[in-house]
Amino acid sequence: MPDGEDPMPAFQRILDSGAKFIIVAVPPDALLKMADAVKGKDVILFNAGASDDRLRAKDCRFDILHTAPSRAMLTDALAQYLVSKRWNSCCSPAAARRTGSTPTP
Repeated sequence: MPDGEDPMPAFQRILDSGAKFIIVAVPPDALLKMADAVKGKDVILFNAGASDDRLRAKDCRFDILHTAPSRAMLTDALAQYLVSKRWNSCCSPAAARRTGSTPTP
Protein backbone atom coordinates (compact mmCIF):
# COMPACT_ATOMS: atom_id res chain seq x y z
CA MET A 1 0.00 0.00 0.00
CA PRO A 2 1.49 3.39 -0.95
CA ASP A 3 2.50 5.78 1.83
CA GLY A 4 -0.22 8.21 2.76
CA GLU A 5 -3.04 5.98 1.52
CA ASP A 6 -5.80 5.06 3.97
CA PRO A 7 -5.28 1.43 5.00
CA MET A 8 -8.82 0.99 6.38
CA PRO A 9 -10.57 -0.10 3.14
CA ALA A 10 -7.99 -2.86 2.59
CA PHE A 11 -8.18 -3.78 6.27
CA GLN A 12 -11.96 -4.02 6.08
CA ARG A 13 -11.70 -6.36 3.07
CA ILE A 14 -9.36 -8.60 5.06
CA LEU A 15 -11.79 -8.61 7.98
CA ASP A 16 -14.71 -9.37 5.66
CA SER A 17 -12.81 -12.37 4.27
CA GLY A 18 -12.89 -13.91 7.75
CA ALA A 19 -9.26 -13.45 8.80
CA LYS A 20 -8.69 -13.92 12.53
CA PHE A 21 -4.95 -13.15 12.72
CA ILE A 22 -3.75 -10.07 10.84
CA ILE A 23 -0.20 -8.75 10.64
CA VAL A 24 -0.13 -4.97 10.21
CA ALA A 25 2.71 -2.53 9.65
CA VAL A 26 1.00 0.83 9.88
CA PRO A 27 1.50 4.08 11.82
CA PRO A 28 0.28 4.12 15.44
CA ASP A 29 -2.92 6.06 14.79
CA ALA A 30 -3.97 3.67 12.01
CA LEU A 31 -3.17 0.70 14.25
CA LEU A 32 -5.41 2.10 16.99
CA LYS A 33 -8.20 2.69 14.48
CA MET A 34 -7.90 -0.93 13.32
CA ALA A 35 -7.92 -2.19 16.90
CA ASP A 36 -11.05 -0.20 17.61
CA ALA A 37 -12.66 -1.73 14.49
CA VAL A 38 -12.08 -5.29 15.77
CA LYS A 39 -13.06 -4.62 19.38
CA GLY A 40 -15.33 -7.39 20.60
CA LYS A 41 -14.55 -9.61 17.61
CA ASP A 42 -12.45 -12.75 17.64
CA VAL A 43 -9.53 -11.06 15.83
CA ILE A 44 -5.90 -10.53 16.87
CA LEU A 45 -3.71 -7.86 15.28
CA PHE A 46 0.05 -8.32 15.18
CA ASN A 47 1.85 -4.97 15.29
CA ALA A 48 4.87 -5.44 13.05
CA GLY A 49 6.07 -1.89 12.83
CA ALA A 50 4.76 0.77 15.21
CA SER A 51 7.25 1.28 18.04
CA ASP A 52 5.56 4.10 19.96
CA ASP A 53 5.67 3.61 23.73
CA ARG A 54 2.09 4.85 24.07
CA LEU A 55 0.82 1.69 22.35
CA ARG A 56 1.93 -0.28 25.40
CA ALA A 57 0.75 2.31 27.93
CA LYS A 58 -2.17 4.73 27.68
CA ASP A 59 -3.24 3.51 24.21
CA CYS A 60 -2.87 -0.21 24.95
CA ARG A 61 -5.48 -2.41 23.26
CA PHE A 62 -6.41 -5.96 24.17
CA ASP A 63 -6.52 -7.05 20.52
CA ILE A 64 -2.91 -6.07 19.65
CA LEU A 65 0.20 -8.22 20.07
CA HIS A 66 3.46 -6.37 19.49
CA THR A 67 6.27 -8.02 17.55
CA ALA A 68 8.32 -4.83 17.22
CA PRO A 69 10.09 -3.50 20.32
CA SER A 70 9.02 -0.13 21.68
CA ARG A 71 11.41 2.81 21.77
CA ALA A 72 11.74 2.36 25.54
CA MET A 73 12.72 -1.29 25.05
CA LEU A 74 15.35 -0.35 22.44
CA THR A 75 16.76 2.36 24.71
CA ASP A 76 16.93 -0.03 27.66
CA ALA A 77 18.65 -2.69 25.54
CA LEU A 78 21.25 -0.19 24.34
CA ALA A 79 21.92 1.00 27.90
CA GLN A 80 22.32 -2.59 29.14
CA TYR A 81 24.72 -3.37 26.29
CA LEU A 82 26.83 -0.28 26.99
CA VAL A 83 27.02 -1.13 30.70
CA SER A 84 27.95 -4.75 29.92
CA LYS A 85 30.85 -3.46 27.79
CA ARG A 86 31.79 -1.03 30.58
CA TRP A 87 31.41 1.86 28.17
CA ASN A 88 29.90 3.85 31.02
CA SER A 89 33.39 4.40 32.45
CA CYS A 90 35.57 4.73 29.38
CA CYS A 91 33.78 7.03 26.98
CA SER A 92 33.61 10.37 28.70
CA PRO A 93 36.62 12.73 28.82
CA ALA A 94 36.23 13.08 32.61
CA ALA A 95 36.34 9.29 33.07
CA ALA A 96 39.38 9.10 30.81
CA ARG A 97 41.25 11.68 32.92
CA ARG A 98 40.41 9.75 36.11
CA THR A 99 41.62 6.44 34.74
CA GLY A 100 44.47 7.74 32.60
CA SER A 101 43.01 6.07 29.53
CA THR A 102 42.14 7.46 26.14
CA PRO A 103 38.44 7.89 25.35
CA THR A 104 37.24 5.55 22.63
CA PRO A 105 34.57 6.47 20.12
